[in-house]
Amino acid sequence: MRFQIGLVALAMMVAVGPVEAAAPFVGKWSGGPASCQSPFRFTEKTYTPPGGKTLKIVRIERDGNSYLVSFSDGYRVALFDVSTRALTWHSPISGDTFELKRCR
Repeated sequence: MRFQIGLVALAMMVAVGPVEAAAPFVGKWSGGPASCQSPFRFTEKTYTPPGGKTLKIVRIERDGNSYLVSFSDGYRVALFDVSTRALTWHSPISGDTFELKRCR
């Protein structure tokens, strides 16, 4: 009986698929050169810097509450101390670092 219940549960998980929460940095962020009218913008699949072109996210590496986000053109940004209200954005390429706050 226990085995049958396990198979039913497994079948339900396969049918429904995994439930993934949105990355905590998804949203609009202001600070540094950005305002909430022209923010740093992250979706689950893209990143748009203020006034810039949208880049496709190809990889996200997580270490606790920090992330390294890599894009299809080879560019990367590091997001440190990501919380619901703030994060630190850093470009390893330019060396720029900005304290950002979530736009409402």
